[in-house]
Amino acid sequence: MPTTTPLPRTAVAVMAILYYGGTMSGYEIRQWALRSLAHFYWTPAQSQIYRELTRLVDLGHVERLHDQTSDEPQRTVRHTLTTSGRAALTEWASERDNGSPQLKHPIALQLFVGGLGSIETSRHALERHVQRTEDRLADLEALTIGLEDHEPSRFAFAVAEWATAIHRADREGALAVIDALDTLYKGGDPGATAHESQE
Repeated sequence: MPTTTPLPRTAVAVMAILYYGGTMSGYEIRQWALRSLAHFYWTPAQSQIYRELTRLVDLGHVERLHDQTSDEPQRTVRHTLTTSGRAALTEWASERDNGSPQLKHPIALQLFVGGLGSIETSRHALERHVQRTEDRLADLEALTIGLEDHEPSRFAFAVAEWATAIHRADREGALAVIDALDTLYKGGDPGATAHESQE
């Protein structure tokens, strides 16, 4: 039976970063997230991080530390995971089912109504997506250097490998759609066809 207050996943993500990164400022948490969690889960806004940190401090899962030695505003307050926070994170990690992933793919949504646009627009959007995916794969490759042999990071390495496989599959899927564009656009506007069939 759960012993802690159920937490939003964004709060869990913040706690996970503190678990790996130790004592950190809100700014450092965001930079850490952009280098790691962004590849498979979360691209946070700074305001969202501070909102979750406030929630976690109120719950006693995170302690706020005031750094009197720094003149930089974003580093004057740092945060660390408490014993309660580690217990809550352990409880969350011990759940047998933490839900299903929700895919929000803006390029797929754009292609979904591609008949309202042009083949050139769709091709450009897909090619840009392929390039961004290749950039992300390069970032992941750089991120995993040394992780495999670093014992505390073995789980992070496994997730990075998983994220790499996901992005490779996404790139191959986009390339396959690019190859099929000529055939897709020969069909004209599917919406117009649907309206005509209802008349």
